[in-house]
Amino acid sequence: MLTRMAGNFGPQERGRALSGLIGSSRVLLYQELVPTVDGRRCAAREYLLMDDAIRSELYQAEGDQVARVLTQLVREKGRPLFADIQMHFDAGRISEQIYRRYQAEFGQ
Repeated sequence: MLTRMAGNFGPQERGRALSGLIGSSRVLLYQELVPTVDGRRCAAREYLLMDDAIRSELYQAEGDQVARVLTQLVREKGRPLFADIQMHFDAGRISEQIYRRYQAEFGQ
């Protein structure tokens, strides 16, 4: 997410843009609308609350490693998308087919 946004800048400015995005972010949130059993959609979200320790880890990551480090931080200190998928499945909002698709994608 951060690297994709920083990718809008030229190669000379990309590092500075990435640092600025890391420094100014308070929470990183990703959302997907997932089909429900009643034909509607529900939001499945993953998020990471940014604090100084997390920013420090991201600053230390090399440009091409930021996405990998960010994914690991979400797993360890945030809420991964699959946790919301699991919650919706357990509540009966999404079908087993949708659940299995996300399970396969996220290796759960």
